[in-house]
Amino acid sequence: MSAQRPPRPPQGFSLLELIVVIVIVASLMAVALPRYRDAQRYARMAMLDNMALLMLGAVDQFHWQCLATQSRDQREDCREVRVGLWLVRGDNGYPQAGLDGIGRLVGLVPGEPAADQFRVETTRLHGQAGLKVALRHADNGTCELIYLAPAGVGQRPEITVLQSTCS
Repeated sequence: MSAQRPPRPPQGFSLLELIVVIVIVASLMAVALPRYRDAQRYARMAMLDNMALLMLGAVDQFHWQCLATQSRDQREDCREVRVGLWLVRGDNGYPQAGLDGIGRLVGLVPGEPAADQFRVETTRLHGQAGLKVALRHADNGTCELIYLAPAGVGQRPEITVLQSTCS
């Protein structure tokens, strides 16, 4: 008498199992991809918001240093103010819109860590000198902010985050 062999389990996947797995993966991707893109957009906007806050703090620090310098020497016009280790150019009591002004205070000059993350260019907007700061590695859009130097004495600089450019 011959011994019966146990039945062999089927080899591989059936077509139905493969289709079910593909449908599940596709539905997960349909939900996850838009959320991933949104997370990237919010991260870019957070980087720009952080840079804007850093600029606001640097503007105040420069202005306070300018006021302290003026109280010691009435002839000082705050064209150049020493803030920490840096000699920073200014206009109307606030940092200039350039790499030797606000750019130096927030680390946008070449060789600084922030310079690797941002692309910087000088611009003019409404007749005012400005500094446009954009994320260097933004895939979609440019994600940028603009620092506008004060138009006159007694006015503060304007810092505008252009969130519409972060898509």
